[in-house]
Amino acid sequence: KIPFILASALSSNTTDNFEDLHYRLVDTSHTDSSGLEVLVGRSLSRLLSSEGKGKSSPSAGTRDEYHLLIKIHHTHLGYERTMLSVQNSLSDILPGFSSNSGTSSSSSTIDFRVHAVIQYPRCYDSFFMSETYKKSPNFPVKHSSCREEEDALDAATKSVGPSPLIDTENAWRRSWRALEELYHHGTLESIGVSNFGPFDMKSLYEISTEGPHIYQGSLRTLLLEEVMIEELIRHGVHYQCTDAASAVLEGKDSEAYASLERMGAKHGSVDEGDSSDAYGYSAVQVVLGWLVQRGVGVFPGTTSTAHLAENSPM
Repeated sequence: KIPFILASALSSNTTDNFEDLHYRLVDTSHTDSSGLEVLVGRSLSRLLSSEGKGKSSPSAGTRDEYHLLIKIHHTHLGYERTMLSVQNSLSDILPGFSSNSGTSSSSSTIDFRVHAVIQYPRCYDSFFMSETYKKSPNFPVKHSSCREEEDALDAATKSVGPSPLIDTENAWRRSWRALEELYHHGTLESIGVSNFGPFDMKSLYEISTEGPHIYQGSLRTLLLEEVMIEELIRHGVHYQCTDAASAVLEGKDSEAYASLERMGAKHGSVDEGDSSDAYGYSAVQVVLGWLVQRGVGVFPGTTSTAHLAENSPM
């Protein structure tokens, strides 16, 4: 299902229903057991295959840009393990593409740009108790603690570099040095972090020689962490909201959600056949549109091709 949904989003002519979607960014993550990035790679293979058959081809002399955002999981913090994580991600997602000067192919009209973020500054045992972790298909093998997860890693990863649990305060700093090198080498288009609190962000600003360009966080963080958001703006960091749709839907029975629906009804289209619901724009569409208008990147996420089309106009 994932390859079909992604191929539908990325290709302008996969089916009549997706002619105008033109999604250009795929957010993924690297875990040793999920195989998610392999599925993303299959989707991109479909895209390249459709290009070869004359579909979704840009004008002569131009290149179609697609952006891939990969993540460094907390098991791969540290210089050597981060280098390995990026290498593994590129091998799974873009096999056969060179990382010497980005990930474009001279024989293709498609140009892949890769971005990377450190997903967490360190491992937290509380991560394994969260409902998000327990329900996530990205972690088919569940663990109960940071130590248990580290012990279960493959021998190749363990041999590359020391466990980040040995030095939890500095492992992410060594990862950042690796990302900076990959950025200057041209392998990565931009670098950033996710789930860093104000203290770790202050440390990152102090040690960084490049970036961060991206910060991935929740809708809650965007709305409530005013001081940290002001610092992100001051340093020119682009905020990407990772849970806008799910955060809105969690409050479906609240008065706030009803207010969003009323806004959608007032400003949305109610034409027959419109992709939005009977009330005009849906509550999710209202929030996504509000974020995009303010320069916030959004990853609504979906397992449905219908929702994929609904989110596209935002």
